[in-house]
Amino acid sequence: MTNACGISKRYPTMPMADGPQRMMKTVIQTAIRLLWIMSAFEQAKRCYEKAGLETAWLELVEDVRERHSRKYGFMPGFEHVS
Repeated sequence: MTNACGISKRYPTMPMADGPQRMMKTVIQTAIRLLWIMSAFEQAKRCYEKAGLETAWLELVEDVRERHSRKYGFMPGFEHVS
């Protein structure tokens, strides 16, 4: 059984083709954001160390750990940087 455009009502191909592409785009965008955030944290850490503010950096790290501990995609990368 098909609709007026000749697309099967039982197995519509257009929405299925679009869904995985949209999902992959979202995954890639999320990965790029995480890489950007980790890069910013690495740069911040270097700045804190260069200024001799290791204690302030450790306080910031503890604050981030407390406020963002449930962000499972973020924390492993953050722990690697900190």
